[in-house]
Amino acid sequence: MNAIQEKEIFDVISQFAIYGDLVSCKPLGNGHINNTYRSTFSQGGAKVRYTHQRINKDVFKQPDQVVANISAVTDFLRDSYKKEGLEDISRRTLTLVPCKDGKLFYLDPQGNYWRTYLFVENVTTYEILDSTTLAQQLGQTIGEFQNRLASYNGPRLFDTIPRFHDMHLRYQQLDDALARDPVGRKASAKAELDFLEANRQRGMVLSDGLASGKLREGITHNDTKLNNILFDEATGEALCVIDLDTVMPGTVLFDTGDMIRTATNTAAEDEKDLSKVTFNFNVFRALIGGYYSKAGAFLTDCNVDDLGKIGGGCACGGKNYFSAGIEEAVTLHDLYTGRVKLLNGRIGCAGGSSLRRNGRELILKILGLGEVNGNVNEAGVVNGNVVEGLG
Repeated sequence: MNAIQEKEIFDVISQFAIYGDLVSCKPLGNGHINNTYRSTFSQGGAKVRYTHQRINKDVFKQPDQVVANISAVTDFLRDSYKKEGLEDISRRTLTLVPCKDGKLFYLDPQGNYWRTYLFVENVTTYEILDSTTLAQQLGQTIGEFQNRLASYNGPRLFDTIPRFHDMHLRYQQLDDALARDPVGRKASAKAELDFLEANRQRGMVLSDGLASGKLREGITHNDTKLNNILFDEATGEALCVIDLDTVMPGTVLFDTGDMIRTATNTAAEDEKDLSKVTFNFNVFRALIGGYYSKAGAFLTDCNVDDLGKIGGGCACGGKNYFSAGIEEAVTLHDLYTGRVKLLNGRIGCAGGSSLRRNGRELILKILGLGEVNGNVNEAGVVNGNVVEGLG
């Protein structure tokens, strides 16, 4: 940090109720949203570290509500762990450090919002999901996170990004982009656009289910990818779900679908060579096995049968709720991050669309709702099409 940055961050840190002597402070991580720093304090001869973040006001218009949501979720999780008699609770959920005035955020003279966490020690993260064991752990961790929060009984969380998963809004954005076609890409996206139009009504399943009350509203994380989980360095245990900025009200299917989308893709999220974008069958099976082992009881309470009834003709219940919800969640995310941005000229690829088609069809096959015409290689990677039973 240069001298001006150093003075600014030191001034910010001094506002929080941290005791001892500040030893150092350095930038931390490679996040794309918030500016993050890690400080080290000497407290009675012991070194204690903290994380400080400036919340991005361009993304989160009301940062105070972001912090309020995080506080509500972490307080609830902390109480849940205490009731079970678990140890290491400060490593199992994030701990917000209050300011000296009692608030959980600091508003600096420039109008920036800052928050501070206790730094979680002796943990690691993974950027690449390269084994079915890791896939199973990811599924278990997200399943447990959802299962614990299913009994949340506090105030309703704030919608910090309004209509974030509203498919009516996303299709309207798509329609607007198509009408303008500002960079002339409409023709090159015909196959994907035809798919989205043919599935417009299926795309509304989750939004309409929430609006009608057929789907239970709970708490969603909205970024359930592998690198948002902290693993114990010594034991390999998955300890803590992090990056809670987008915890909001919603259906758990948002998170489960996004987990599948990110975990089963064999290529980078922004891959331009679509031949590399495939669906890893073995990872999917391990992922869902782990997920269901922790979330199964909670899903029974979630009107599973209703998910099938609103699933666009897939009149199914029980485990087949995935076909009525997960594919819609995968489609939802890829619609927003792929085609709308492509048509507006802000990105140059749409790898998610290819994965969505293959992944959607494979989910149906795995659940016994269709036949795959394709091959499974030794790594469990599948390329193929469902040729019957699409419902």
